[in-house]
Amino acid sequence: MNSFYFEKDKERFAITHGLLRILISKYLNLSNNEIKFEKDLYGKPKVIIDDRNINFNISHSNNLIAFAFSNSATIGIDVEYNKNINDFNDIVANYFHELEIENFNKVSNLKKQDIFYRYWTQKEAFLKATGEGLNRSLSSFYIQNKFDNYYKVNDENYSGYIWNIISFNILDNYTASICFKHDKLGE
Repeated sequence: MNSFYFEKDKERFAITHGLLRILISKYLNLSNNEIKFEKDLYGKPKVIIDDRNINFNISHSNNLIAFAFSNSATIGIDVEYNKNINDFNDIVANYFHELEIENFNKVSNLKKQDIFYRYWTQKEAFLKATGEGLNRSLSSFYIQNKFDNYYKVNDENYSGYIWNIISFNILDNYTASICFKHDKLGE
């Protein structure tokens, strides 16, 4: 924890990971010291105890911490505080997939910031679910709206799976997305 520059970041890390340990220990009905974290190929933390598996992910933004848990699906979560950004058009143009840029440009200016945060959290939730993080280009895959707040990831690197995303607003100033993976059936 010496890698934190600001004391508040060190405190948030300690609180977040303390809560994570408590929640996982309650879920698995184990004591806190029985919980052992491992890292996958990309460094994403995981917990495997005997034959019980729990998939989890953490995100925080501003003063909000979000956790996602699953006992079956690989999962990722991202939450973002919706602050006003002057250059979100440039971010979309430089980092998003061409189909997302096309869809984004069809949206009225009043809705662009909301759509920007929706896309951003969806893309980060997917990259956190795969464990790749921002080591991978945001334009190498795209998000497709299926209905209402339910989305699908289109990505050739993971064609053997279906990646779904649910997006929602938390409070008035936060957007969140949860991404989870399913094996394709019948294909």
